[in-house]
Amino acid sequence: MKVGITGVTGFVGSKLSSRLVKKGYKVVGFVRHDGFSKNRVEGVDYVEVDLTSNPIPNNVKLDVLINLASITPVRYSYNSSQQYLVNNLLLVQNVLQYLSKHEDTFLIHASTAEVYPYLSVADFSKKFKEEEVNITNVSSPYAISKIGQEMLIHHHYSTRRKNYLIFRMTNTYHRDVFKLPEEARGYFVEKTVLSMLCGFKKISYHGYPQSQRQWIHYTDHVSMYEYALEHLEKVNEVGNVINVAKDNAETLDQIVKLSKRYTEWDGEIVWGVKPRPVDPNSLLLDNTRLKKFWPSKEFLPLTEGLQVMVMDYSHAMVGNREVCSHID
Repeated sequence: MKVGITGVTGFVGSKLSSRLVKKGYKVVGFVRHDGFSKNRVEGVDYVEVDLTSNPIPNNVKLDVLINLASITPVRYSYNSSQQYLVNNLLLVQNVLQYLSKHEDTFLIHASTAEVYPYLSVADFSKKFKEEEVNITNVSSPYAISKIGQEMLIHHHYSTRRKNYLIFRMTNTYHRDVFKLPEEARGYFVEKTVLSMLCGFKKISYHGYPQSQRQWIHYTDHVSMYEYALEHLEKVNEVGNVINVAKDNAETLDQIVKLSKRYTEWDGEIVWGVKPRPVDPNSLLLDNTRLKKFWPSKEFLPLTEGLQVMVMDYSHAMVGNREVCSHID
């Protein structure tokens, strides 16, 4: 099977492409000229194309196209909404232009839990089903761009064979901050573990301690695409949109306490410093469809994932303390 991946040198794309090459897939990675070259994987056939201005070349033949490309840090989207909207919508439009001429190519698109509406504290137990997107109650320009991507995809396939799958991923952690841009250090779990290992005396957070998510380790994120490639026929049974989330959720405060234990850090925590204009306190996903799609799926417990992450970062930081700078 020949698989194309956009966003192939990013956080998930580099991990996924490496896994697929090892499994024997023919992998084509679509890249634009940028600073991500150190994330390139041996065995991947790279094609240079800027998807914000050009479609994938028509001479590239694929069985499956996995679209991971997007600008993703939510916190920056409030001050750069035009960049997020233009970039994220144009690249999907160009992906669809390619697919309009390659209708047998199956599309797997990476979306996000952020497309669901903002909830108040009173709704902490609410878990969103796939049909519960509400465009009148959106939490960020990033979320708007991801909803727009989904709308373009649904419209494209409205008169075609439903040859696509959208994964709405919950929050993923354990980015390889040593190979990614500085912005990767600002995601909550990455910022927490890095700041503690760097020996900061105080860590300030934009959010609040009781905010909760169904955090998943990057290996679980990557495994969803691997499984989907082997079970594309199940999409017709389950539906074209699937939430990817585990059963239980953890608060930000729980993550901080676990990280303190694993890093033996004993500093000061400050919450609510310049919070997002709209900061969802609870963003939980219903995973009923996921369990139908992958009944035996088991997620790595946060306790285990955090310990692996602490060990990984600790080893990588030996002689490489520059990562301790610019942690937002």
